[in-house]
Amino acid sequence: MKRFGSIFLFFATLLALFVSITGLLANVNLTGRIFQILFLPITLFLILTSITHVVNNIPALDRGRGLKRLFVYYCFIVTTVLVIIGYLSASSLPELVSAVLFTSIGLYFLLLVWPRGSHAVVTTKNDIKSSLAPGLKLDVDKRDFLKLVGTAGITTFIYSLFSRRGVPFLANAPLVSTATLTDLTGNKINPAEKSITDNYSITEIDDTTPEAYFGFVNEKGQWYIMKEAADGSFRYARGEDNFEGNWVKRDGLNYDYFNNVF
Repeated sequence: MKRFGSIFLFFATLLALFVSITGLLANVNLTGRIFQILFLPITLFLILTSITHVVNNIPALDRGRGLKRLFVYYCFIVTTVLVIIGYLSASSLPELVSAVLFTSIGLYFLLLVWPRGSHAVVTTKNDIKSSLAPGLKLDVDKRDFLKLVGTAGITTFIYSLFSRRGVPFLANAPLVSTATLTDLTGNKINPAEKSITDNYSITEIDDTTPEAYFGFVNEKGQWYIMKEAADGSFRYARGEDNFEGNWVKRDGLNYDYFNNVF
């Protein structure tokens, strides 16, 4: 998928660059010149995206956030209009071939704006719903779910699942607000009290590839990255500083099981 996205991005960039250069050199009427001006920012966007993809290893199909995402929608709308006009105005075979080639640019932006299904972090949606009060509808969007995990801590979240649904060996006992767990010395502990990841908050998400990455950072600059493999398994990498630099090269970090990393 990564290679396909890269090839598609480079092809769309070269094609847009060719269209812009030939259009600026051609003698066209006022309407054509307006469309050239509207298309020029799209060419610059594709060039910048290709550069950041090569230099900073940004995914080729990264739709971005904020203003970048709004600009992606602008590119999609303009290219779609130009593709439709190209097909409607084609009166010869060369013009039809040009319209077909130009369609690839529209398809690239269609892939960026197309809604993407979220990966479930737990096994099934039914498992998530069964852990909540009856009748409560849960938004299983992965970003909201990970914000909950990053803010409250992984241990607190697991504890909330068990305390609400009840594990088999406590089926006949009343549920209490704290778990009766003990440490190595036999003292009772509350898992909601302390957790290794309590102070970490979700900072970055990359779910544009089969292997999804989720970056967490605390107030001291310490970080860890959780990688979700295509088979649904999770591995972790952590560090003391320079989260931004490690996030850029996230696919090259050494990942291991949670207990081996923390």
